Amino acid sequence: MHLPSDSDTASKMDVSHIALLLLVLVCMVSHSAHINLCFGKTYPESPVLELGQSFTATCVLSEDGMRETGATAKDVFWEFRNTRVPEELYTRINDSTVSVTVNVTRELENPLKCNVLARSPSHTRAVRNVHGLFFSVGYPPEKPDNLSCIVLQSGKGLSPIMTCFWNPGERDPILNTTYTLLVEIIVNGEKYRAAARRDRGSVVFRVYPTFMLLNISVEVENPLGKVRSDAVTLDSEYIVKTDPPKNVEVVSEEGFPTSLLVRWEHLIEEVYITLKYNIRYCPTGAHMWSQVPPSDLVSGRKSFRLQYLEPYTDYVVQVRCMHEEGHGYWSEWSRNVSTRTPEATRSA
Repeated sequence: MHLPSDSDTASKMDVSHIALLLLVLVCMVSHSAHINLCFGKTYPESPVLELGQSFTATCVLSEDGMRETGATAKDVFWEFRNTRVPEELYTRINDSTVSVTVNVTRELENPLKCNVLARSPSHTRAVRNVHGLFFSVGYPPEKPDNLSCIVLQSGKGLSPIMTCFWNPGERDPILNTTYTLLVEIIVNGEKYRAAARRDRGSVVFRVYPTFMLLNISVEVENPLGKVRSDAVTLDSEYIVKTDPPKNVEVVSEEGFPTSLLVRWEHLIEEVYITLKYNIRYCPTGAHMWSQVPPSDLVSGRKSFRLQYLEPYTDYVVQVRCMHEEGHGYWSEWSRNVSTRTPEATRSA
């Protein structure tokens, strides 16, 4: 039996509830020793209850308890903490057994107690606690969806760490819930499992599986059940986000007052990924960027001439990149590089 340990329950536990806890422990010990020291027993033990559903508990009076108290099933009543449960929710199964069925809400307070009104002269119609149970409430896990993943550049290659994100659902499960990220490399069947947070998690590959298909899902489990997201199959190089281009320079060339030459490098091996680029620029101090049409930037190139600029004007330029086929993620923009276009040539 698992007994509650949360601070809220402990802080609210009065003397009668401590006595019940001791009674439960005594009944456990006496039951294991085949000695009947209890007035009865409640079932199930320490349940986990689903909010919004009905729950049935059963109290069975022991022969010794009935003999000592003179009570029968007609004398049984139930309480949540100190709130009596209405009798219309009871079902008297026989002379010694009574069940109660309630709708599970957050308002139900621990513990649920089975009591009797003793009839024997020695107890003078006293209320005696028969047994009780401590419970927890919550929701079963929701099925995650909208699963996506990302891998970052590391040095001149790709990081072995893949991070995935998902929508865990809007409902707080309340109960302790575990999330596990599951990944299988389809070509060789290699599998990975990694403990995750509620809406994200990461796996660490031995080596990042470039140009391979990955089967990815999320498993969620708590005491009320287990559920797994739909599996997503992703091409490993289609989820990459590289670093921004490096060593971006903007060259002002005498005799070309309306253009600037942009050059850059990208320190990632093409064996991992081939990139396409995006350039934006604006006059220094302006608040609106102009972008070079993507069709003007051929995949793999590392220079471009900006044209139709204003002469003798300071411009700010940035470059970014992504997979040449448009999969995955754009890198961040490179840092600002500023250069002034040459003066216009004066006509004779």
